[in-house]
Amino acid sequence: MKLPPTTIKNATDGAVDDATVQKWGKAFQLAQAYYYWAMQQNARDDLTSGVLADPRAVGNLFGTDLQQLDQARQEGGMLVAVPYRMPITQAVVTPSDLQQRMQAQGLTPQPFALAVHFQGPASRSIHFPDGHEASLGSVGPDDVADTLIWGELRSDPDLEQIWYEFGYYGCEEIRNVCRL
Repeated sequence: MKLPPTTIKNATDGAVDDATVQKWGKAFQLAQAYYYWAMQQNARDDLTSGVLADPRAVGNLFGTDLQQLDQARQEGGMLVAVPYRMPITQAVVTPSDLQQRMQAQGLTPQPFALAVHFQGPASRSIHFPDGHEASLGSVGPDDVADTLIWGELRSDPDLEQIWYEFGYYGCEEIRNVCRL
């Protein structure tokens, strides 16, 4: 499986060694590759099965994806997703107050997370059997989405080592944590 390219950085100020951060980053790349594959295949069940993410976090992580997959199916088409690029992935420390916020929302907190800089262009559309497409939205190359994705390294007999996700936040309100 082709991994989406990224530069993996350590922004934990020594709390985690570089070798571990590289493992986490590679595992995240693999998890993203599986996510992109699931979206391309319109494999909704792969997103909700608990293989890539904690079932309690499915709505947080994949809510919009699931809505768009359902819409495409209901309208008799297939969702076509052109994903953002992810030029930077960096490990960061999750402060205790943010971990408490995660827990209060029913999500499993983690002491470390990955801050990911996503950049356009990206698009979503529904492709219909007769060949026409209906756009669900697109962004240009200047569009940026910085996110905090927390999880843990997990070994799976079929998927190898992936970054198993427990949740995600946009970095707008937590820039001091994301450090992107």
